[in-house]
Formats: sequence, C-alpha cells, structure tokens
Amino acid sequence: MQVDHYRQIQPALPGADVGQLRTLTLNVKVKLVPNDKGESESAPDFRLQATGRDFGAAWKKTSEAGQDYLSVAIDDPSFPATV
Repeated sequence: MQVDHYRQIQPALPGADVGQLRTLTLNVKVKLVPNDKGESESAPDFRLQATGRDFGAAWKKTSEAGQDYLSVAIDDPSFPATV
C-alpha cells in the first residue's frame, strides 16, 4: 500500500514535522520525530507518532533518479498486517 495522502499542516518544529495522514481507515494528525539510531545502521531515521504513541517508522532513501524520500512502515491494530 502506498500512502500518498500526507499533508504538512505545520512548519517543521525543532526536531519534528507535523502533518495529516489520511487512508481509508485513518485520518489523524501525525508527527515524524527523529530517532536516535545509536550504533544501528538499520534503525529507522524517524518514528511516526499519533496521539503520543508510536505507530510507525520511516527511513531516509534516495531514488535511482537522485530524489530523496521517506520509506514509511505503519503498524496499527486496525490493519491486518504492517503496511
């Protein structure tokens, strides 16, 4: 599933980006918060939060065309599996 209905609703806060995420079952205000990766290279670059709870993670990626983007995994109890 590709979620392309993320809309920034507030300028980036120090250390976080606030936006609106909308899918068929979700319509929530979310925050991308930088993650302290520590020693792990595979740890996500950001945590995705809503109502103060983590429900996803995001990794910085670069496309073959050189465009930067975030690859996001969302895990919500209403989903049959992580998307």
